[in-house]
Amino acid sequence: MDSAYRNALKRKAELQEELLEIEAFLALYSRFSDTSIEQNETSNESRKSPGTGKSSSRKRRKKATPSEIGKVARAVIREAERPLTRSELVDKLEDRGLVLLSKDKPRYVGTILWRLQDDFVNLDGHGYWEKGADYAPAGYFPSHNSIDDIIESARQATDDPGYNVLRGMSRALNIRPDDGDDN
Repeated sequence: MDSAYRNALKRKAELQEELLEIEAFLALYSRFSDTSIEQNETSNESRKSPGTGKSSSRKRRKKATPSEIGKVARAVIREAERPLTRSELVDKLEDRGLVLLSKDKPRYVGTILWRLQDDFVNLDGHGYWEKGADYAPAGYFPSHNSIDDIIESARQATDDPGYNVLRGMSRALNIRPDDGDDN
């Protein structure tokens, strides 16, 4: 084998290795800076097979932005009509075509929803829910101003006048609902 040819193959391998390192850097940068980096024409041109003009690798998928994740999360929670855990949200977000580039996707989604705390609340033991929307099974009633409103909403939602959440709330707040006695 000719030394020029050998040198060309060696240089090609070095360049391919360098390209992999650059792509790894860009992926890490995108992941940790919470930005999505679009491939530009120059990087696409460099990946085309010689003589064909066609790309030699698959099209890179775009990472979902926190804003997109929040919008879709709100929609899937509304559709489910119940709070969703981080894992359930990951499944539903990916079913909707969102790309979550993270090694720990549930944690990543949880962090995003925590940052969007004006829009979401994590109901202990239930999952993420839309902030401002009542959810009786978790005793979450942000739209009510009085304990009587809360009790009535929970009774209607559960058809159980002795619902345990109400007893727990009454004890925690040291409030006894009006039992009709004037004594």
